[in-house]
Amino acid sequence: MKKIDLTTKFLEAKQHSAHWTEAKFRAFLQQFTDAGFVINWDDTVIEKWARIFFEQKSQAVVSLRFPVILIHAEYDTKISPYLTDANLTVVWSEDFVGEYYRIDRYNELFPDCDSDAFDPKSFSLDQLIYATMT
Repeated sequence: MKKIDLTTKFLEAKQHSAHWTEAKFRAFLQQFTDAGFVINWDDTVIEKWARIFFEQKSQAVVSLRFPVILIHAEYDTKISPYLTDANLTVVWSEDFVGEYYRIDRYNELFPDCDSDAFDPKSFSLDQLIYATMT
C-alpha cells in the first residue's frame, strides 16, 4: 500500500510557525472550550499537541509546534466552523490508528524528538502525535 506523504503539509505549516504562538494556540483552543468541547492538553509540561473532544470522542488534534490540525474526517462538520480565521494547515483522516502515513525530513521538522520513537516511513497519526508530544 502506498503511504500518504505528510511532508508537504508539515513543511507548509512550519513556514507559518513564526505567527503561531502559544497565545494563539491557547486562544484557538479556548473557542472550543467555550462551545462545550473538552480539551486534553497538559500545559504544565507544555505538550506539543492538544486533543479536542466532543461527546467523549477525540475529534481533532492541534499542534503547538506548528499551525497544523489533524481532524477525524467524520467530525469535519463539528470542527470546520472554528477553522475560518485560524490559518491552520489541515490534515483530514479517516483513521488515526492505521499506519498509512510517511514523512520525509522528520529530523528537520521535529529536531527535538526521538527519531527512534517511530518509523517515519510508515506510521499512524497517533504514533506521530505520541512521538512528538513533548
